[in-house]
Amino acid sequence: MNYKMLALEKIEKTQEISQEISQEISQEISKPKSVAIVGTGESWKSHVKSENTRAFFKDIDEIWNIDDDHIEHHKFFNLGSKETSKEKEISQENYPLQEVISYVGHSYLNSNLAYAIAYGTFLKVKKMSFYGIDDLSSGERACAEFNMAIAMNFGITIAI
Repeated sequence: MNYKMLALEKIEKTQEISQEISQEISQEISKPKSVAIVGTGESWKSHVKSENTRAFFKDIDEIWNIDDDHIEHHKFFNLGSKETSKEKEISQENYPLQEVISYVGHSYLNSNLAYAIAYGTFLKVKKMSFYGIDDLSSGERACAEFNMAIAMNFGITIAI
């Protein structure tokens, strides 16, 4: 009887481990390899608005907005909000802050752009392309550049 109980326990444990591995593989497959992080600055207006959004971003897996809902997107970063009110919105409520800080090794995040860069680093994307981020304050720019440098140290390609 004890052998049957031990065998059943081992089978249950093996099934649990198998499910965990399946979930990890599924999450890894669903992670984007390349993202476009889009603000509302002049480069957004002159480059992206002149073309069909999907055609312009044909080599991009996901589009992330950092300022407003001005373009069709996969994620919208709104860390000024405590709660998620829109579909696809990343707010304080669902941003994995502690995990991101632990992974990137710092907490220097002062804007939606910085949070998006750190999130992309955390997800281990291969490439981040930036559009419309040319109207940043000096503090936002310094923080974004710092986070881009961190991303580059993780092997992520940065395209501006």
